[in-house]
Amino acid sequence: CLVGVCSPAAWPRAMGGVAGLPAVVLCSASWALTSAPLSVGGAAVVRGLSPARANGFCRAQRQLDCSFDPPNYEPLPQRGTLAAAASAATAIAADPAVAAGADAFGGASGSITGAEGSTISKRPGYRRLLVLVAGVTERFYPIPTLRHVVAPAVRAGYTVDYYAVLSMDASGAKAFRAYWYAPVGNPQFVNYTAQDLETYIIRRARFYGASRAGVLLLPNEVELDVLPFHVFANQRLLVAEKHGIRESTGKFDASGTFWLFLMKMKKVELLWNWTVGNRMDRSYDHVVWTRSDAYWVDDLKMEHFPDHARVYSRPWGNLCSKPFREPAINDQTFVLGGHVAGRLLTGYSAFLLNKSPLLDRVGSAEDFLKRLAVVRKVPWTFVRPDWLPFFLAMHMQPSNSSPPVLCIRGVNRELLERPVAECVAPWRVPATMAFCDTLVL
Repeated sequence: CLVGVCSPAAWPRAMGGVAGLPAVVLCSASWALTSAPLSVGGAAVVRGLSPARANGFCRAQRQLDCSFDPPNYEPLPQRGTLAAAASAATAIAADPAVAAGADAFGGASGSITGAEGSTISKRPGYRRLLVLVAGVTERFYPIPTLRHVVAPAVRAGYTVDYYAVLSMDASGAKAFRAYWYAPVGNPQFVNYTAQDLETYIIRRARFYGASRAGVLLLPNEVELDVLPFHVFANQRLLVAEKHGIRESTGKFDASGTFWLFLMKMKKVELLWNWTVGNRMDRSYDHVVWTRSDAYWVDDLKMEHFPDHARVYSRPWGNLCSKPFREPAINDQTFVLGGHVAGRLLTGYSAFLLNKSPLLDRVGSAEDFLKRLAVVRKVPWTFVRPDWLPFFLAMHMQPSNSSPPVLCIRGVNRELLERPVAECVAPWRVPATMAFCDTLVL
């Protein structure tokens, strides 16, 4: 199990009021609530929470007792032992900067210190943005999101936190619904261990300006809860999809779309709840939720989304293409006001527990979210598609003898250069970028 060492300022509380002793905290949780997750062999360390909140959150997640006092800390070597912990505690205590009242990373007293030494002043009026990414490692392209969502917001004066939840092993239909593209996983992460991927994401997030970053890596896809009776009695299903009782088993089954819809909502809610339990300050001004395979090609400008009590999205359809006559919700990316984000990002619980008849017999996943916004009184605004400038990306393998090719979906070079609706400048898409729909399979 990892061992954490608190700074001297945190010792009295961590050691039950015994001042002057290095606080060695053992954590037995199976995953981390931390501004910079660090795990070895399945163990994890919890940072940034008071002991009461950390213990309560761990118990809620059915984990063993774990805690870690406020985020003035120095992470130990990953292969540290109890003896190493004592040695590290002695070294930290002897540090002149620590003795002078600063934390282990040089943050002044009265500041909030995040991962790897970032310091957020407790000044009134500063703006905070939370970026959430959910998906699977096979379809994970983090750099465009960091470059075009996180970095521009930092330049605009936001304090940005970046959190992701990814399933490490969701191969097959669970990872790729669009099988006709001959998709394959992102080769960059094929041989990454959980620790490798965690380190990669945290370092890149910090490089692009994120003040705090966290990664929740799931060994497999999330497991769904037993559906309550009212789901069947009131037909709370995607009525446009196939569903019913299988004659061979006598059990209820539905199309893969229905199960993927529930798994995505559960994963998003899990990530949202994780960030709520890991907060160190007041709520966020805005929350950006985006898919792991969203490939951003231009900067997200937060001035387009001023309302803190509203949700913004593109209408259904692809960038550069004509939208449908009657706009429908595009559920690939949202910008949510901080005052209402929790009402939509907890849609999985609403599906299981909220018995409003308006949520029954929905036609699609997008229809469910639209109705949920009505039930929970969340105003929704469609914005110009080029205000959320991303495409969906994947790797394809056109033939067994060819290497995987990164491509973007829903557009081709001709449409990019001669768009029929709001689009991005053609030069925003690299000239070497392939287009999935025009690759010969």
